[in-house]
Amino acid sequence: LAAYPFRRLFQRNDPVFFPSESIPSRFVGLTAGFSKLHFNEETAALVINGDPGIEQLLFLAISEPDGIVNASADVESPLAWWWQINFYLGSRFVTQNTLLHSRSRLAIVATGASGTNHRSETELNLWEYAGSFRYDLRTGAFRPYLKLGYGWTWYRAENGTFDGDPLGTPDGEWINQPSFRTLSDVLPNSWHAGAGLEIISFNSQSPFPQGVDVSLVGEVTYTSTTLDIDDWLRVDGSDGLQTNVIDEIGFHRWTWSLGLNLGL
Repeated sequence: LAAYPFRRLFQRNDPVFFPSESIPSRFVGLTAGFSKLHFNEETAALVINGDPGIEQLLFLAISEPDGIVNASADVESPLAWWWQINFYLGSRFVTQNTLLHSRSRLAIVATGASGTNHRSETELNLWEYAGSFRYDLRTGAFRPYLKLGYGWTWYRAENGTFDGDPLGTPDGEWINQPSFRTLSDVLPNSWHAGAGLEIISFNSQSPFPQGVDVSLVGEVTYTSTTLDIDDWLRVDGSDGLQTNVIDEIGFHRWTWSLGLNLGL
């Protein structure tokens, strides 16, 4: 109290302002999770693609010399594991880098003129690296978001069998595997769009690098590319033999994902 008159006389007493916006607490995020993949039926064309496919058709011709009367696709919806690195640009924008891997069963069930069903089967070994741009519709603990991006999707058919017996050439070649041989091998070959929700269960409220945030992420995405298979499998002869054209067969999927994220 004795010093109050001197402080009043000599000290500035301007109001002190404190920021109402908190400093962004996340700079980078590390995420891991699993997904359920749903492929389109045309993906089963990989069963009769390449050298393993020729062998499948040869066995079918030997088993059914009078031909087949019906064929149907059996495409498994597998679980896939994925790993992701996120970079946070402010409170709403996020860039994502995701690596995904899955193995799934593909089959064609053909019914011959004899009435016997024959099963040509292979295993799809799929890898994908995707880059995404995410926008959070809200900030806070519950963050719905939209995302859009591109990717490199490469795959091959492995462990081919005919009626349960292994093929002499069970594995096909890698398709669309990234490389620097040609420009088309370098450029992205798929695109995707989706939406999701991030629930931040623990927010440290500390700026990088002291704090660690924990959140649960769930999303659904649609991914589209072209199924790169032998030309004879893509010939459309609906307008007559003279006007046959090679169609592009879509290779797309819906992906339902759940992951755990650590934000630093």
